[in-house]
Amino acid sequence: MGRKKRPVKTIALYYWRLHDGGTERVTSRLATIYASLGYRVILLTDVDPTPLDYPYDPSIKRIKIPPHRERFVTRGRTLASILRLEKVDVFVSNLWVETATAWDLFVAKSLNIPVIIGWHNVFDAGIYNGHDISFFEQRIAAYKYADLVVALSRMDQYWFSTQGISSRVVHNPLTFSKMPEKVASLSSHVIIWIARVEQHQKRIEHVIRMMPLVLEKVPDAVLLIVGDGPDRERAEDLAEELGISTHVLFAGYSGKVEQYINEAAVHVMTSEFEGSPMVLGEVWAHGVPTVMYDLAFLEYLKSKKGYLSVKQKDYEALAEQVSQVLLDDKLRHRLGSEARQVAQSFFDIDIGKEWKDVFDAIGTADDMTARLSDEEIVSVAPILVEHLAERMYAVDRRHSPPKDTFRPSRPNIKGNTKFVRKLGKLISSTLEKRPGGVFAKLKTIDFAHIGLGDNLMAWTGLHALLLNKVPVVDKNCILYVPTPLVGLAKFIFSQFNLRVEGVAPHTNIDAISPLFSPLPPHGPSMMEWYKTFVGIDWKMNCFEALDLQKTIPRLHFKNTPKTRLRLNLSEHLLHKNKGWQNAQAGYIGYRLWLPVARKLGFMPLPFLVMIKNALGPMREKVRAYVDSCIPPGTYTAPDMAIFPAGKSFQAFPPKICAKLKTQLAPQEPEFYIQANDPWMVGYRAAGIEPCNLKSIEELFWIIKSAHRVLTTDSFSSHVAQFLRDDFILVLTRDFRENIVHPAATPLIVSNHPTCAPCNYHSRDDSHQCLAGYTHCIAFDNDAFLNNIVKALKSFPATSEH
Repeated sequence: MGRKKRPVKTIALYYWRLHDGGTERVTSRLATIYASLGYRVILLTDVDPTPLDYPYDPSIKRIKIPPHRERFVTRGRTLASILRLEKVDVFVSNLWVETATAWDLFVAKSLNIPVIIGWHNVFDAGIYNGHDISFFEQRIAAYKYADLVVALSRMDQYWFSTQGISSRVVHNPLTFSKMPEKVASLSSHVIIWIARVEQHQKRIEHVIRMMPLVLEKVPDAVLLIVGDGPDRERAEDLAEELGISTHVLFAGYSGKVEQYINEAAVHVMTSEFEGSPMVLGEVWAHGVPTVMYDLAFLEYLKSKKGYLSVKQKDYEALAEQVSQVLLDDKLRHRLGSEARQVAQSFFDIDIGKEWKDVFDAIGTADDMTARLSDEEIVSVAPILVEHLAERMYAVDRRHSPPKDTFRPSRPNIKGNTKFVRKLGKLISSTLEKRPGGVFAKLKTIDFAHIGLGDNLMAWTGLHALLLNKVPVVDKNCILYVPTPLVGLAKFIFSQFNLRVEGVAPHTNIDAISPLFSPLPPHGPSMMEWYKTFVGIDWKMNCFEALDLQKTIPRLHFKNTPKTRLRLNLSEHLLHKNKGWQNAQAGYIGYRLWLPVARKLGFMPLPFLVMIKNALGPMREKVRAYVDSCIPPGTYTAPDMAIFPAGKSFQAFPPKICAKLKTQLAPQEPEFYIQANDPWMVGYRAAGIEPCNLKSIEELFWIIKSAHRVLTTDSFSSHVAQFLRDDFILVLTRDFRENIVHPAATPLIVSNHPTCAPCNYHSRDDSHQCLAGYTHCIAFDNDAFLNNIVKALKSFPATSEH
């Protein structure tokens, strides 16, 4: 798509809104700058003006267009009509990150109108996984047709040039029209953090966790949070949890941050990525220095003055530097003076001239790229290489970066060659027995450290192998299970002469190798790693990869080089995946035992068939066990048994149980809820009088005998799968692929909110789920509740299973 050279008179400038954000503020400032240069400006947004909008020249015409995240046909036609009717000479879009921008670009180019994309961040911002990379590649492919991509740093410009994209640096305007006369006194111990309050990019949690470490050295320090956002409540809760709430003040959103900046002694920035953070210009103009996570490519940091930086995510080092600045008056004032000088140098940049040069080039230049000098390339290329290396290892947050960029030389081994050969044979014989070599029969199977529902799923793979006489266990093998399940486990596995021991959940056992465990090697000694990845143990790390793929990773996962290496070794060596992000959703019993089945000669599909065929015999054993524990006539089978609550946030909220009870009338469902459920008061207040079960065997009997059964995706659902197919399974937290046995066929009623699938998070430990809700928002959907009621009413009332 070529470009017709033309003088620029009318500019269409687009961003989806004009309040609450850095790009929004820049867009409003640019609109005013364009108008001051004598251009006619058409401002395009997805939304109507609001009182919160940043100010812009009142002479500018503003037009609302259809939202960028809705059907594009209507938007494209509207945009094309506006560009024609307003006789636009150049279209500038600051919505750099959305796929819709590619379509906007093509609409303008089809009308022979030049297009400029304002890339308002570092070039790879927003990439977290392979899915993000696919969208990133699509945008880059489209932006090659743009006449210019405006970058915010020389590193970004250099990268775009390597992709065949026309680019040049145009600085963002500062938020003020003149340098403030008053600078901060830096006499307090106030630490200021200014940003959108969220964890995704700005990482509010890091500055909160930094604060207790600062208080150890500066007891009167105060952290001032200026801004608002989706994670504010969680940040307030964290401050309360850490016992520092009296030292953390939340000021909320403010259009006049200078009043807070002047009270500060140091500014902290914890962002993972930024393009040209306006907050640095603001705080530095007031002479307040910054301590931050390193973002070496930022133009603000070229002079290496006015700030101290530490490695990304190291909030302990951040606390150390902040404390140093607060306690060292001379250092603090020197950095503050440097910061003011840097801000002055950016204020002196003629942004209007930079943009006029761009618009003049629209009418005259064949190529709008601003070439970097050899010296500039030499300075930015190493930064780009380091940045790409960090991104390569951190894009999935699970790989460890290299300690240096040099390859070690081959070791020069000299000496007794006979000894070397013997050593080689010893290593080879050891490797013969590793998970990649000859299989050694298991002597210990440890299921003590996983939940009751996970236990039942884990048993299915082992049961299928033993039922098919696969030589997987040693004659002296011991299976450890949580005490509540020991009776059932003995009943099922005694036919295979497998010794079963019941232990308290999470009890450390005296394991004998070869050991099989669903968990990863986790002890302080590297010997566990050796036994797993080189030796004869099977510590499967079954859950971590899938947990990390979920919308919000498990709360207590520690993202360290050691855990990242462990995870990738587990996926490569045991599960035969190229990385954790390639792990496939799958039933736990299948994923857990598939590596062993492979080692014993079974391909994935035959092993899956083996598991499916083994469910029938498993059900026969479980039913026989229930009958042996509870003699006939002990209880009366309920007509409708509802199990609404697991330990996590997949539980039916009390008000939903009340609605369910009302809509099922005159039928009287029985609600089975644990006596110690944290929502028990709420259930009773809603008119639900739960039935309490005396034993786990009684739970099995109720599920086996009730005419109709409904469970949420909790332990009761796994019990039901072991006993019957004719039950209703309500899914909100997880997907069928992960929790339903391949041969089970329950009636599934599902509603997965945008935060699903989510990780287990006990309601005993928190009043909010990991997404910040007090209950699963799937239940806020009336149509979902109606579907549940419809399923219960239409389900055949029968006790024949």
